[in-house]
Amino acid sequence: MIIFDGIIYSWHGTGGIGVYFEEITSRLPLLNLDYKFIRFTESEISIHSEYKKPRFFERYRKFSGNVDGNVFHSSYYRTPTKSQAKVITTVHDFTYEKHIGGLKGFIHSSQKIAAIKASDFIICVSNNTADDLFYFLPNFPKSKVIVIHNGVGDDYFQLDSTEKIQLQKPYVLFVGMRNRYKNFVAAVESVKMTKDLDLRCVGGGPFSKNELQHLNESLPGRHYHMGRVSNDYLNKLYNSAHCLIYPSIYEGFGIPLVEAMKAGCPVLALDASSVPEVVGSSGCLVKKSTPQDFLIGINKLRDTSYRSDLINSGLSRANFFSWQKTANETANLYKYAMHS
Repeated sequence: MIIFDGIIYSWHGTGGIGVYFEEITSRLPLLNLDYKFIRFTESEISIHSEYKKPRFFERYRKFSGNVDGNVFHSSYYRTPTKSQAKVITTVHDFTYEKHIGGLKGFIHSSQKIAAIKASDFIICVSNNTADDLFYFLPNFPKSKVIVIHNGVGDDYFQLDSTEKIQLQKPYVLFVGMRNRYKNFVAAVESVKMTKDLDLRCVGGGPFSKNELQHLNESLPGRHYHMGRVSNDYLNKLYNSAHCLIYPSIYEGFGIPLVEAMKAGCPVLALDASSVPEVVGSSGCLVKKSTPQDFLIGINKLRDTSYRSDLINSGLSRANFFSWQKTANETANLYKYAMHS
């Protein structure tokens, strides 16, 4: 049996990591694998889960349940106190180590490194993340690290013109968090120089006071926060956008990149970290993270022929990623761990 430590759901909700585990576990029964989620919130109990009362600072402590004879996979960098189980940890990125730091970064990094060292196998969601792991832990055994790419939901696909969102002005789409390393300022400033495009943002929480001030000064009447939208509506936003702008300086994977490509939305992104690994030659990748470079990309995507070629290439590239493929490869690792 695979035992999942569902600690992520007690404080992180259904964000990207939650989606990752839901997409994998929902496919395990059809792959002849039984599993159980240990949940720390009573309202989330289901047929494949059981409730465990959380301790004080539960998320920072080792998992205390009995997992002997099973495979243990924590949703967020925890390992069992004592067990004869095979332990698997998924490493999504090294954002804290590279771009956050401080006390918060120290706590996160300490827990992550401890989990990595105590695990039998490590799943990295990209080769770039695996490279980062070996940078921070140069002596870690390479035989323990397996790269299994993230997938993309079936909710993203091309729509015909009648199904797209009809707006007065075309727009550039920004999806996700807007932390400093996400380089949101470059997105704002590049759209500012276009004059004819709006900027629409999805997720990442409401605009901060400083962001609003910057947006009102740079894009008065041309910026919109769509909030947290359904996958169906996000698919429509991708389909109807001039492009997805993804100026992030660092990503462990970058799921919006694949969502956009699968929806037939041109990708404009910085050629850095995991982005070229995910997008390949199917996106408009810029070498420098300046607004001027992204403006060149935005204008390049106005060319009908180039745009069409990029969309078709992106659709083909997106087929390389699926949650079923992720689940199949992860299930193979579980089976290998059981018998090793």
